[in-house]
Amino acid sequence: MKSLLLHACCAPCLSAVSDALYNGFDGKLAVLFYNPNIDTRAEYDRRLREVERYLAARYGKNIEILNGGYEQDRFEREVAPFAATGERGERCTLCYAMRLSRTFEEAAARGMTHAATTLTVSPHKDAARINKMGLALERHHAVNYLSGTWEYRRSLDLCREYAIYRQDYCGCRESAAERDQRKKRRGAS
Repeated sequence: MKSLLLHACCAPCLSAVSDALYNGFDGKLAVLFYNPNIDTRAEYDRRLREVERYLAARYGKNIEILNGGYEQDRFEREVAPFAATGERGERCTLCYAMRLSRTFEEAAARGMTHAATTLTVSPHKDAARINKMGLALERHHAVNYLSGTWEYRRSLDLCREYAIYRQDYCGCRESAAERDQRKKRRGAS
């Protein structure tokens, strides 16, 4: 029987992907919330609660939620040297790799047949790079990777329907600073 471990970066991205994949796994779908990139514990907890709230409202108790733990110190150690590389740079590549690797490790340990990530929903992410990593991890862990870019418009619709909190930065300190710079430039023009 097919089973899926779906890595969730946040509830907005999760909404579209779980919507697209839920029925294909006969309810054998679990969600891993593993995001060591998130800059503060308060923001991490807020995003996790929103994932839990959305899944309960949409699917009841039919989807298990796994909390991968708040490992912001690990993220800082491993990714900090690449902080200035910007959105879609080496910083993001390492971040994608951390989250995807953990997803595949967890899927293999649980005997799940498939793994996927919600990271490819966002137009700010490099979906081709993420999918390439997923396919490499598929071979290494003997867990099938569901590659794809999921429907961003559907995510927006579900966010409105379920009043989902939509954060305005990826999660790391650097993405928050980049967001602030964009806002400042827009305000100046």
